[in-house]
Amino acid sequence: MKRIISLLILAFLMDASFLYAQHRVTLEDMMEQVKQVYPVSFVYDASIRLDIPYTGKRPDMVSLESALETLFHHTNIKWEIDGSHVILKKLLTYTLSGYVYQDNGETVVNATVWDMTSNVGTLTNEHGFYSLTLSEGRHKIRFSHIGSGEHLEDVTLGGNKSKNITLKSDYQLNEVVVTADLNSPLHTTQTGKVSLTAKDFVNGNNFMSSPDVVKKLQGLSGVAGGTELISGLYVHGGNNDENLFLLDGTSLYQVNHAGGLFSAFNTDIIKNIDFYKSGFPARYGGRLSSVVDVRTNDGNMKEYHGSFTLGLLEGRIQFEGPIVKDRTSFNVAMRRTWMDLLTAPAIAIMNTSRRNKQNVRYAFHDINAKVTHVFSEKSRADISLYSGNDLFKFRHKEYLFDPEPTNIDKFNLQWGNFTASANWKYIFSHNMFVNITGVYTHNRSRFDYLSEERLGYIEGTKGGIVKEQNNHSTINDFGYRMEFDYRPNSWNHIRFGSNYIRHLFVPQNYYASSG
Repeated sequence: MKRIISLLILAFLMDASFLYAQHRVTLEDMMEQVKQVYPVSFVYDASIRLDIPYTGKRPDMVSLESALETLFHHTNIKWEIDGSHVILKKLLTYTLSGYVYQDNGETVVNATVWDMTSNVGTLTNEHGFYSLTLSEGRHKIRFSHIGSGEHLEDVTLGGNKSKNITLKSDYQLNEVVVTADLNSPLHTTQTGKVSLTAKDFVNGNNFMSSPDVVKKLQGLSGVAGGTELISGLYVHGGNNDENLFLLDGTSLYQVNHAGGLFSAFNTDIIKNIDFYKSGFPARYGGRLSSVVDVRTNDGNMKEYHGSFTLGLLEGRIQFEGPIVKDRTSFNVAMRRTWMDLLTAPAIAIMNTSRRNKQNVRYAFHDINAKVTHVFSEKSRADISLYSGNDLFKFRHKEYLFDPEPTNIDKFNLQWGNFTASANWKYIFSHNMFVNITGVYTHNRSRFDYLSEERLGYIEGTKGGIVKEQNNHSTINDFGYRMEFDYRPNSWNHIRFGSNYIRHLFVPQNYYASSG
């Protein structure tokens, strides 16, 4: 009877102290309260910290086991009862790592990996790799990504473990649950970052029925588009030429077509876009305005897929599939305007009724190609190619007295990019991921003009006057990028590496002649 009364009094005192001084209670204080009820002593190593704040539930004193289970539930301490002693030991920590895939073999960027047991989590990086350090024992892990489904996995950690997960899309909507985004800047030290996927370009207003990357970014806060309908990007007051555009790790110097009506990114092959408006990570180098990091799809590892889209001013075709099932895949996408196909018949009709013949042609294209190979669970590589080109031609012929033209003027303007990158991704350990990239970028601009005036039709003269002008400029970049992704625990993320780029810049190669 006395023991029951003392337990009730002690429980009341514990409730009062817990309610009024919860923010000051430490784990060691709660252990002292357990010792007042049960005649036990705690034995532990001095490296175990007990002065940490206690924020858990009030221990249930019905039994010693129940009290200890509640007391050490959310700590990295395991306990064991040995007679009148409670032996405390540190829980060892191990790392769970691997890749998160879609059901077609495509890696998932920014997928959430959440331990429902300890309430800690992480995100997959831009290559689909994750690393999560947890205490030993059993854990229930939830892998999820918007549009790619959810997967629950029971994991028992007794050592470092690799686990590749495939998310299967589930479009059944049973209930609506509103949750926080782990990729939100509110939960990270990274500021000014916005991530977009291919699904973000399905809805919204698209110019001439064509989804456009730059115009989508223009709708974000802190970004201005400049001239109406033009794909300019003015971020936080910066100029349009102060933005860094990357396509699979390679720089793009010319990102617009048709004078800015279209951007150079084909949304059919885009996997993820990381847009940094401020707080640029050091791995991108020094930038004044913004960083747009575009990653493309690897290609379906399971089966063949393709799409064909015809817009008002351009057409797109995309095809992907396995070369070797579950080992090697390809993905090819091409976009081209067909405005020149419309203007050619109209100009031909106009030239039939006049002596001055004119021919005007404009066209642009984008070609993306990517081949991915999986060597093992730890090693994979890919090669990515891109070609984009704008072409504008003008030809004028003047006929006076003869079937042969008297004056001929030719004007030819071309500009565009060619990029190539080779990536090797390797998991050195459960905490260490590395991506080594070799890059090549070629940017060109070419202007050619030819004027020919024939004098043979004027009495007493022979020959003609020919004027020719050529102006070419090129940029060639060669380099490599070595990026290490190290996650020592669930709360720290360290990136380090090296970056080397050699610029070969020819601003102007000019030639002119007349005679």
